[in-house]
Amino acid sequence: MIQLRDNCARSEAGYSDPMHAEPMNNTIDLQHLYFNRGLVPDHLAIFARWADQSATLRAANPGMTTLTTGPKPRQKVDIFPGAPNSPVFLFVHGGYWQAMDRETHHFAAQGLLSHGMTVAFAGYTLAPEASIGQILSEIRASVIALCQHLNRPIIISGHSAGGHIASAILASDWSTTTAALGFHPVSGGLPISGVFELEPLLATTMNQALKLDVASARSLSTRLWPAPAGQRAIVAVGGDESSEFLRQTRGLVAAWMTSGVDCTELVVPGTNHFTVLDHFSDPGSALTRAALALATQMPAGA
Repeated sequence: MIQLRDNCARSEAGYSDPMHAEPMNNTIDLQHLYFNRGLVPDHLAIFARWADQSATLRAANPGMTTLTTGPKPRQKVDIFPGAPNSPVFLFVHGGYWQAMDRETHHFAAQGLLSHGMTVAFAGYTLAPEASIGQILSEIRASVIALCQHLNRPIIISGHSAGGHIASAILASDWSTTTAALGFHPVSGGLPISGVFELEPLLATTMNQALKLDVASARSLSTRLWPAPAGQRAIVAVGGDESSEFLRQTRGLVAAWMTSGVDCTELVVPGTNHFTVLDHFSDPGSALTRAALALATQMPAGA
């Protein structure tokens, strides 16, 4: 088995373990509901399995290439090519914006590669070295670079913090980029288990590295942004996730549906915050089918 480096345990990332931190008054419920590692005791075994499966997938796909998208070491996109001119699925990893990496998540390409789709994985500078706003800027740059490299739009997806990032990419103003590229860079979105309202994180120890205050948390909450009207989105969540993650998903879907987004909710039964991603390994799973549906039903002008 591959030795997994648990990035979330790195002190330099500023990511503390809430299960060993002194809870603040009146915040223990939010601390519990947002700290998924405490809710899933076998998370390290899951991460180790992901790393092993990702290494196996890379070995079976030697045509993977890596695109540098910015000056920072983690600003890279790994590309697993599919069929010629196939739809492009870009995945952004989670870790509360302060942990994990793109390589550990390569396993999630398996189901889509079996359908001939091109699958890419974006990295980004972690907090506290980068703020969430800076991370969003890095991923926007990666989207532009990938679109220029492949000369076609992408479907954006991501998990947990990456789910927030995916919703931000979908809701960004791409008018200038569209004019330069000749096509809209984003043709749909599949955020998974995301945090779309960031204010509850102020009451958790996860905010030690993020350094959010009320104003910045609200400005970065994509639930409060203008909805990407005319776009198509499927917002997924594990059926066994905490009540807050289920609420966050339903809140974004409701807000976007009422604002002209072709948006649906996908609850994956029997999965927690981490095992929901395992369904990307299955070519016939609901999560894989959701990505395929986005690829075959692109909005006008994409």
